[in-house]
Amino acid sequence: MSDKMVVEKYRTLIQKFTDGPMDAEEFSRIYLQEFKNEMRNFSDETYHILQHMFVAADKYCKFPEIRDDDDLNEDDLLNEANETLKKLPEK
Repeated sequence: MSDKMVVEKYRTLIQKFTDGPMDAEEFSRIYLQEFKNEMRNFSDETYHILQHMFVAADKYCKFPEIRDDDDLNEDDLLNEANETLKKLPEK
């Protein structure tokens, strides 16, 4: 898969979360699964951007009662997703 195709795949996934049809829990689960199974056929720049989003998705914790200082809530994850969209190369 080319860099352009990878970027578009993840842009679409992230936008499903930032635009509302997908909640934080579903986004986190799908993003982690997709990125773990991704064949690394894209640039280092794209990798670092997507890896940063992977770390954020991994830090998401749905339950406030068990969330610690290193965990992200839904708003934090949404902010990270929006920042990732800004960093991803345009089409």
